[in-house]
Amino acid sequence: MQIAFGWVITGSGDNMATQEQRTKGLETAYVNIRERLSKIEGRFEAPHKSPNTIMIAILSMLGVGMIAYLGWLGVQTVDHGEKLAVIYQVLAPQLLEKLSSSPRNLGNIDQATKILAIARQTGERIDPTIVSESGKKFVEASSATPAAWRAAKAFLDYQSLLNSTGLPEMSSPAKDLSSANYIVIPVYPGSRMPQQLNGFGTAPRDQSARLEPLGSTGTKVGETGAAIVVVEGADLTIDSMLIKNIVFRNSTIRYHGGPIQMENVYFVNCDFEVSQDQASRKFALAVLQSSPVKFGV
Repeated sequence: MQIAFGWVITGSGDNMATQEQRTKGLETAYVNIRERLSKIEGRFEAPHKSPNTIMIAILSMLGVGMIAYLGWLGVQTVDHGEKLAVIYQVLAPQLLEKLSSSPRNLGNIDQATKILAIARQTGERIDPTIVSESGKKFVEASSATPAAWRAAKAFLDYQSLLNSTGLPEMSSPAKDLSSANYIVIPVYPGSRMPQQLNGFGTAPRDQSARLEPLGSTGTKVGETGAAIVVVEGADLTIDSMLIKNIVFRNSTIRYHGGPIQMENVYFVNCDFEVSQDQASRKFALAVLQSSPVKFGV
């Protein structure tokens, strides 16, 4: 027997109920949690009544437990997989909104981080507006509560999963990537060069893709360059860089609060390692705000 987030998961030898019975049970639990959260939400709005923080914590843990169970059950269930996905997609956003209402609460930080980790692992897509608005609250809370940065990072990582749609046109490969002129990838200790570097389209030199140190005076070649460059599978520190018309995909992005200029930059399924300082919080807010990202300090 295995226990995960308060839910008991048993093996086939423990006489488990049928998949249909488990699904119906989850639907009932989901409805109950929604009703209880609504009642608590009403108490928040009613005058002269203090919120029942213990009950909120309990229901939030139940919600996280259900999400964890859904992640496990999704592997086990075929016939009801679509129904379970719908339950998950409705429950997870509601919990994130509730948790982000008190982003300095340590329990809320832990639970939001778990929800996003499960959603990213299973590929479930949560409403981008909820992800953005809830994530911003944890970023802002981290200035007074450093532990909130853990949840903020989880929001950044998950946000990049959502960025797989809405990318620029990349159907026409650049004839010669070397003519991009401004693609200079610095090498730092622990960094990893891209597994792939692909250019698309053509643009005048001053409008072409750029990835180079700020103030670089390197040799420029040709009058045109790639309109978009995709950097795949890299581990890069982007401090002191000029980044324009770049798509980072499946990469680790490190930022330590240094000078940076970014324009029309996409992060797709990336991991972020970002320092806790004022510039880094502004960077995080920019990433959560929109894709592509425009940012500079």
